Amino acid sequence: MHKPSLTSLTLRCPTRRIPRPATAIPPLPHLTTFVIYDIDPLCYPDNISLLMLTAKRLANLKMHWSPRMRDSGEESVSLLQYFGRCLAAKHQIPLKRIAFYNLYTRNQDEGFENISDPAMMEEMTIVNSMGSTDPMTVFLDNTWRMRSHHPVPHNLKMMRTDIMDVEHVGMLSRIQGLERLYLINRPKASKNTSTTATPITPSATNVNTPATHSNGATSAQDSPDMEQQSKSLASDYLAVIQSNHQTIRHLLLSPKWRLSPNAIHKLCESCPNLEQLGIASDIPPLEAMRAALALVPKLWAMRSLVAPGSEVAEKMYSVDSDMHMFALATELWRPAYKSLKYFGIGDQVFKLGDVVFPPKGRSNVPEGQERTMNAKRAGPMRKIEVVERKSVEWIEIWGMDNPEFDVRF
Repeated sequence: MHKPSLTSLTLRCPTRRIPRPATAIPPLPHLTTFVIYDIDPLCYPDNISLLMLTAKRLANLKMHWSPRMRDSGEESVSLLQYFGRCLAAKHQIPLKRIAFYNLYTRNQDEGFENISDPAMMEEMTIVNSMGSTDPMTVFLDNTWRMRSHHPVPHNLKMMRTDIMDVEHVGMLSRIQGLERLYLINRPKASKNTSTTATPITPSATNVNTPATHSNGATSAQDSPDMEQQSKSLASDYLAVIQSNHQTIRHLLLSPKWRLSPNAIHKLCESCPNLEQLGIASDIPPLEAMRAALALVPKLWAMRSLVAPGSEVAEKMYSVDSDMHMFALATELWRPAYKSLKYFGIGDQVFKLGDVVFPPKGRSNVPEGQERTMNAKRAGPMRKIEVVERKSVEWIEIWGMDNPEFDVRF
């Protein structure tokens, strides 16, 4: 039934190749949110180009293509199918939030960058699209790098992506005032286990097996050249964040970038509004960490990222969980951490409670033994509880660190 007053529409495309007539979706002039997923040109999806042209109030757009095209290197997607009418009419959709998943197509310089008003754009999510270095897809993905004359979204507040390259740094350098930046670190799936498949049932190439490789993980096989490139890229990201985005509140970096105590201090000094932070580092001197976190009094959630297979991971997982809890409990009671409510190390997540001080007059620590284990057990200590990862998905530095498709905005 045609409902011109509809404001939100979620459309799942067919996933079976059964020939049928394509239907043009009629105008929905009041539409503000449109989500379409499992797009596959060979499965006869409905024509949405008229909808795109006539939805003059469309603010939220999420498009998810079947991972089949990227998995097989099949060039069957043309953006003109969806935005051709807008380009012909020179209509810019007033989008505030946009999300693309699994986009695999050639940039033919047809003006795709002009389909939305860059001054309106506030949030952008790009997952498994355009930035891959996979030999199967890199030729088409590079056409987006070579034609990078995209208008600058000067009012962008949130960027979420699994792309980490020099071109992305260049984009960040052309804007100011970003508030949330999430570089997705959770493992992607292999060719036949795409985690950006449909959220309801697997698409044609998806099977229910675990992911087999990681995006941005430091492994023992990484060459010195790769490590040097990673350090250089990390420096570029830190520099542009500290110079252009001192307004940042949520920041999730790559576990491959192990920051020095000095780098962490400079980051906290430059970005005093941080509320959530996910970074990797060597174990810094505790005094240095306290001094850095004292510069970000609003920080209440922090992740210490650990790259799978790295030396740090081996050391961390060789220590019993109880020892991690004891070390945190005897350190995080200090004033520098008073705002911190959640803390993660690798895959472990801890919820922090109140500080427990020893009863007056009952601290019988001999002089000179203040730093011993017995002295630490005497207190003060922070109450700590181990929690499941899924229970903290509402905290963005965990929940946004996910390449899987979600129909919700």
